Amino acid sequence: MKNAIVFLVLFQTTILLTAQTTYVPDDNFEQALIYYGHDDVMDDYVLTANITNVEYLQLYNLNISDLTGIEDFTNLVGLNVKENNLTSLDISNSQNLEFLACDFNQLTELDVSQNLMLYSLKCEGNLLTNLDVSQNVLLRYLTCGNNYISEIDLRNNINLENFVYNSYISYPYMQAIESIDLRNGNNTNISFCSMNNNVNLKCVFVDDKNAPHPNWHLSHGNYVNNEAECDAILNVNNFIEKSIMIYPNPVAEILYIENMGNLNIQRIELYDNLGRRIMDLSNGFDQVNFEDFSSGVYFVNIHTDNGLIKKKIIKI
Repeated sequence: MKNAIVFLVLFQTTILLTAQTTYVPDDNFEQALIYYGHDDVMDDYVLTANITNVEYLQLYNLNISDLTGIEDFTNLVGLNVKENNLTSLDISNSQNLEFLACDFNQLTELDVSQNLMLYSLKCEGNLLTNLDVSQNVLLRYLTCGNNYISEIDLRNNINLENFVYNSYISYPYMQAIESIDLRNGNNTNISFCSMNNNVNLKCVFVDDKNAPHPNWHLSHGNYVNNEAECDAILNVNNFIEKSIMIYPNPVAEILYIENMGNLNIQRIELYDNLGRRIMDLSNGFDQVNFEDFSSGVYFVNIHTDNGLIKKKIIKI
């Protein structure tokens, strides 16, 4: 009987100890935890009790690919995972999180709906196609450019003070943003706003387009008050795009450019799918020779007096 009781106690203790550990499969992540004194041995596990009360975690540029285990950092206030190799990030349990920097990773989605205390978010340079910050009403600082987001709605972010959505002009395939809605009823509170090099940006919705916007920077697109004004702009842009016909697409050798609207073409640029400019034409705008290019995706930028026309081309 005594042996049975001892066995039962040992068995329950083993279960308890197992339940008190957190799985951390990424060696670089665990090495950082050892460095900060939250762990002491590389074994893919850390005592959960050692991390639940951690408030700040600096994991900048550590070549981390998997942040499994971060879900047990339930009291995080600040998290910096900038410039790693993350494809996913689960911060749903970090409901005290106020500061998050996850820029320049490979994230395809980011859920911050549970992080209601968040006031600063930096997530530029990822692969995001959508960003919903409608629940983050305390958000004051947002940097989210260089993604695949086509539109972003900031109407609920009444405390916004600093907003940056810039794109790298040398990476045209990432310049997907077409619409930004800043009608939060408190535009005067936004002391700095930068929306540069977004060549596909058409409309920026604001509280009052005629109001002064000091320290606001917009290189492409227009400030508008409502959807009707934006639709009018889109109709003009559609007319411009239809004035240029490009064929065949896919193309094997010669890509023909027909200027049906007699637009004044300034130059034509060709980029590969890595964002490298491989051709820049200042004349001879009626065709582009693809014969020597490898098969793949390319982007043609046609600069006219009426604006930029951007086309995606498939080389076969």
